[in-house]
Amino acid sequence: MIELKNNENPIEYIWNIVKDLKYGYHSVKDNTCHETMMDMAIREWRILSPKEVLEKKYGVCYDQSILVAYLADQLSLKYRSVNITLVNTDSHSTTVIQYNDKWYWIESAWSNLKGVYGPYDTLEEIYQFIRETIYSDKPFYPCYWTVKDDISNMFNDEDICYNKYFIEALNISYRMQTVIKMYFKINDIFDFVVNDKLLVTKILYKNGTSRDWNPINPMSCKD
Repeated sequence: MIELKNNENPIEYIWNIVKDLKYGYHSVKDNTCHETMMDMAIREWRILSPKEVLEKKYGVCYDQSILVAYLADQLSLKYRSVNITLVNTDSHSTTVIQYNDKWYWIESAWSNLKGVYGPYDTLEEIYQFIRETIYSDKPFYPCYWTVKDDISNMFNDEDICYNKYFIEALNISYRMQTVIKMYFKINDIFDFVVNDKLLVTKILYKNGTSRDWNPINPMSCKD
């Protein structure tokens, strides 16, 4: 656990650690940082542990958001790990933290949005702010959220071997979103329901109706 000096603000403490992190993918092939995924095969990169992000001083949003959650956990602060995905395959992972009954958003990976946002009285308020801020130049819907209040299983180096599952889930997600764009009217979709493996299982429409979704075989769900 981390013990702060007298009167040291934990939000500022975390921000000072992550504010200068570089955005980049870690290549398992050459053990270096790549600014984009396009210059290497998708299976050539992996998620970094918080310890590795601290050592290497870089990581994608997923890596950096896990580090923020880890630091919050070490400071005994409540946190929520958030992943937001649009059907055009854009996505972002970030972390919000509770301190003195207020919520703060610490963003280190998105270069144009780097900073600390808050305080907010409720999770709903900070979620709304994040959603509108990140996707201010894109349609508000459809997107789906995955929120977890405990990701401690991702803090240790030995647990990073789940990268194979992560890549498989990512590929399924991309296929799912592609099929949705091809076969459904995007503006009619309100939100998605995800299961404990972070895969979409139901599509919710603005008119109040819904339809089941097969994340493993999305082509079977087309109209």
